[in-house]
Amino acid sequence: MRLGLAVLAVGAIGNGAVQAQQVVSAHAGVVHYVEGHVFVDNKPVQQKFAQFPDLREGGELRTEDGRAEVLLTPGAFLRVSNNSSVRMLGRELSDTRFEVLTGSVMVECDNVAKDVSLTVISHGHNIHLEKQGLYRLDSDPPEFRVYDGRAVIDSGPNQLTLKRGKEASLDGAGTVLTAGTFNPKLGDSFYEWNTTRSGYIASANVSAAQSLRTSGSHWSSGWAWDPWYGAYTFVPAAGIGYSPFGWNFWSPAWVIYAPVPVYYGVYYPPGVGAGNNSSKPGTAAGGTATGNTAGGISRTATPPPAVRPGGWTNMRGGIGALGGGGGMPAASASRGSGGGGGAGRSGGGTSGTRTH
Repeated sequence: MRLGLAVLAVGAIGNGAVQAQQVVSAHAGVVHYVEGHVFVDNKPVQQKFAQFPDLREGGELRTEDGRAEVLLTPGAFLRVSNNSSVRMLGRELSDTRFEVLTGSVMVECDNVAKDVSLTVISHGHNIHLEKQGLYRLDSDPPEFRVYDGRAVIDSGPNQLTLKRGKEASLDGAGTVLTAGTFNPKLGDSFYEWNTTRSGYIASANVSAAQSLRTSGSHWSSGWAWDPWYGAYTFVPAAGIGYSPFGWNFWSPAWVIYAPVPVYYGVYYPPGVGAGNNSSKPGTAAGGTATGNTAGGISRTATPPPAVRPGGWTNMRGGIGALGGGGGMPAASASRGSGGGGGAGRSGGGTSGTRTH
């Protein structure tokens, strides 16, 4: 049986320029990006440009020595670690549900609309992700963590609400749930990989938002396909959104304030210095590898890293500030001041004890 494919719009060509386009996805479950050995329904994922494997209801995604990224509701990404597996239970945007069978996953929610339901299931527990944030679930031992945001664990007669820095063991349905604490500033190689992927998606956002602004296209919040990065990205309808890692997501109207990315060399996620990058080269679901984890279409030059709010960017040997970059008006600087005149927030994970 052949894998189902979600064929995406890859942009329009007008006046000699490739334009980003909004893609209206009627369901969740598009396998957006893979590294290493990844399988959908026990068949190896082999992708072509702009053709993405579709994880259908009841379908399973499994990794061996590899990782995967799956699009959920607009602005939400499921990322699957090495030697892990998940089953898609519901693909409707109003009721997106998946079960973690083995290993570790993280969910990055850059946007949670009011009419969207996003549920993770593990060991008989239904975990409702209610707010923008970053969440992690490990299956051995079964444990759920909230790095940012808010989630409600529903275990039959018991309910437990967790916010930033809270965790809970998931021993079995019907057990009494208790909340513990952890340091949300600590991470491992899987956390760092999530940071890298999020930064790449944010870079694609700048490109897509600029293209949409130039074209004058009507825009509502949703997925946009950027042909330069060969990737889906999230573009809000208005204002500026922030990922849990601190990256900016610009709307077409506000992208004029985005600092201009400057590429200084190899990208290292926060907490990972030169010579200590544990991320592996990979292949994007939409094309071929370029020798770094920021996958996408084949290109002759490496795209710049995403810019931190306020014009901060990661570069070889540490973190530096970009000059200028257009800055953001002081009235919208809700997360502190940073370089380049815009709102800024430094952060990210440092090495921890987990090794997923």
